[in-house]
Amino acid sequence: MFLTPQFAKVASSQMANRPSPAVETDFADHHRRPVSRDYLKSLSDSVGGLAQNREEFCDYVDPVDIKTDTVKIISVNVDVLAKRPKIKNPNL
Repeated sequence: MFLTPQFAKVASSQMANRPSPAVETDFADHHRRPVSRDYLKSLSDSVGGLAQNREEFCDYVDPVDIKTDTVKIISVNVDVLAKRPKIKNPNL
């Protein structure tokens, strides 16, 4: 079976949030890629192992160490099209 990093990302993300029978069904029905539960578990375990190995090299900032006077702006992006009301008849 030919797998891509994108497939591994999607599969591990789904395995983290859904039960394995649901993920197996989703890939078979929606992605036309029948995959066994054992393979999905093995793949998500491998991705998790890679994430843990890379975490050793990440430098996180403890939220307690952040000074509140350094924050100048907080921005929230809202997709305007998602909130737009549907117009049934644009001529009215």
